[in-house]
Amino acid sequence: MKKFCLVCSGGGHLSEILQIKDNSNIKDFFFIINSKVKFKSKNKVYFVAHGIKGIKLFINLIEIFLIFLKEKPNTIISTGASIALPAFIIGKFFFKTKFIFFETVTRIKKPSLSGKIMYKLCDEFYFQWKDLKKFYPKGKYYNILDNL
Repeated sequence: MKKFCLVCSGGGHLSEILQIKDNSNIKDFFFIINSKVKFKSKNKVYFVAHGIKGIKLFINLIEIFLIFLKEKPNTIISTGASIALPAFIIGKFFFKTKFIFFETVTRIKKPSLSGKIMYKLCDEFYFQWKDLKKFYPKGKYYNILDNL
């Protein structure tokens, strides 16, 4: 059975990843969130540093590495934002995991910085508004709002 790691920031990114999970057949999973938020789950939840650069980013990479060493995910799914890149780096280079990225639903006309970066790196890329096809020609359209 595949084990999934759901990686995101708190707030809207977390809401989106919950919608994606709820509309899939993902059974075995855990969360990594880079914001201390009030969030209860029957599954494991790990909170890591919000590291965008410098020493916090280095700490973030170590935290994620230790979590992956313990959990051994097969696939990482992320809705962003800054947590996506460190999770990708650790997952891909140290654990050979598949990485799936969903551009945030709030990006209607223009891509996010995380989306631009992850589009070039990840195994599967999804965007949630048809207008983004011109920025992500190899991406796939999937709007979570259509699946509520």
